[in-house]
Amino acid sequence: MAALEDSLSDTKTLRAWAGSTADLLPVLEAMQRQFRDLRGPAIADRTHHEETMRNLKAESLARAEARLERNVRPEVLAGYADDVEEARDDLRQQEEKLAAARVSAEHLDDISVQIVTRRGAERRTQGTPAEIVEYLEHKDARELKLAVPAGNIRGHNIYVSFDRDSGVRLSVTSISSRWTVSALGETGEALERKVPAWSWLRSSLFLIPFYTIVATAILLPLLALPPEGVDNVTLYVISALRGLAIGGVAVAAVYATRRFVPAFEILPVGGKARVDRIVLALGGSVVAALIRVVTNAMF
Repeated sequence: MAALEDSLSDTKTLRAWAGSTADLLPVLEAMQRQFRDLRGPAIADRTHHEETMRNLKAESLARAEARLERNVRPEVLAGYADDVEEARDDLRQQEEKLAAARVSAEHLDDISVQIVTRRGAERRTQGTPAEIVEYLEHKDARELKLAVPAGNIRGHNIYVSFDRDSGVRLSVTSISSRWTVSALGETGEALERKVPAWSWLRSSLFLIPFYTIVATAILLPLLALPPEGVDNVTLYVISALRGLAIGGVAVAAVYATRRFVPAFEILPVGGKARVDRIVLALGGSVVAALIRVVTNAMF
């Protein structure tokens, strides 16, 4: 039995991504590379009408020139000459339209980019991977959205969203499930290269239990114990209030950590992510303190 081809939409999410604009280049190239085999047929389809019209105009010119050559009567010669000039002008205009259509079609697999700055302003453009990398230099992006193709290649789309709060989301849709699986795998692999080692710090599976335990250890001894002899209703109310206090502090700590540890950062070349800078600073402080202790002990 022949295997049926089906459409497929699939997604992949990453907790965090931190890298320079140059580190985005492999991602952009992987996105555009998926359209390598689709590019030629799409360009041919996009320019087919103008190509056909150009051929028709060329045939019209050839017929007009043939009529001019066959007729030598002075009374009709001028009219046939005008027909030739008109046909040449039509052909020249159509060739200009065809050239413009070809130039436009060359950008069918360009990547569109949308930036939301930290102040909320939005900027949009499209281009090749190298052009986009250059464009993103010195841009302060809170959100970055990439989509390909910018033109019309029917039935195939790749979309990547970078967000400081939620991380990275890669979405691929295609009329061919095999194409989706291939594009999701190759683009996802390019994205994973710059997932920081500390991305687990944003995981709810870690943060919620961790801060609940910490909040319980800190707050429980500080919260007033119910006096002896209180009724069960009062005891339940006091216990609920203590639980709400611990839960509220834990949730607030999770939210603060997620805000303090951004899920997406575009770094300067050679730069460090915020968490890396903090770790280095704390490590330097600890080393400096140890040196002072050893120095004081020796002298």
